[in-house]
Amino acid sequence: MAAIVAIGHFLMPFFALMSPQLRHTRRGLVSVAALLIVMEALRIWWLVLPADHRFIGWIDVAAMLAIAGVATGVALHGPRLHTMSLRITHG
Repeated sequence: MAAIVAIGHFLMPFFALMSPQLRHTRRGLVSVAALLIVMEALRIWWLVLPADHRFIGWIDVAAMLAIAGVATGVALHGPRLHTMSLRITHG
């Protein structure tokens, strides 16, 4: 597992970003970013779950997908959302 995390978290993105064609395309950068996010989730699961003596279950995957969905929604629609300003009036 350590080798998978080391290769996917460091070596693959490092060598992928050395390519100028990949660095200058949105698809290339998004794919490297997605790889880093997946590898970070795998690394966190690898560190946390053995302490609980259990394996990855459906609820763990569902929670990660829910967090990823909320983060994607905020990233895509956050700049367009308008914040509500509270007006405080004194008596």
